[in-house]
Amino acid sequence: MSTATPPPVRRYVSQAVGIGFAVALVCGVGGSFVAEDVVGGLGRLLNHDEFALRVLGWCWGGLPFVVLVLAYSQRHRLSQRAKRGFTYTVTAWAASGALLIPGRHTSAEERFGEAYLDSRPLGFGWAAGFMALFATFLVAGLLAVVWRKLTGTVTRQSVTTLNRGLTVLWVLFTVGGLVAALLAPMP
Repeated sequence: MSTATPPPVRRYVSQAVGIGFAVALVCGVGGSFVAEDVVGGLGRLLNHDEFALRVLGWCWGGLPFVVLVLAYSQRHRLSQRAKRGFTYTVTAWAASGALLIPGRHTSAEERFGEAYLDSRPLGFGWAAGFMALFATFLVAGLLAVVWRKLTGTVTRQSVTTLNRGLTVLWVLFTVGGLVAALLAPMP
């Protein structure tokens, strides 16, 4: 009896999920040792400019998902090897944001030490980018359930309409996250 090998897409997507968890774990645990140096270095590089740190934070937390959606929309133009490499890179990029999350028994002041003032706008921008994605998934899930209840059966036309609506919703939340990262007052 032979076991069927999964198609290449499934294989590299499942590997990307594993890479994402591994990078998040390493960055989350390792962040307690290097977060102050990394954030301090970024702060010095950007001359401790709050706006630049917010932009960098949003690029760290929100931009990987924008790039992923753009690549997904252009997937027919990418080779299998490019898709695989791209998936691994974007997954590691998104998961590396775990470096900015304080530990369970530590505060942000303890985690970032002297770089705490730089970590605030960087973390705020990261959270604004990531929360836009979270809000999109939450509202999309609720909308899909309500849409299913209202339409009864799923047709090609209803899926196309729902897809267009979800795309507009994603764009609005992403732009809202970027605007919040750049202009919203920090808590």
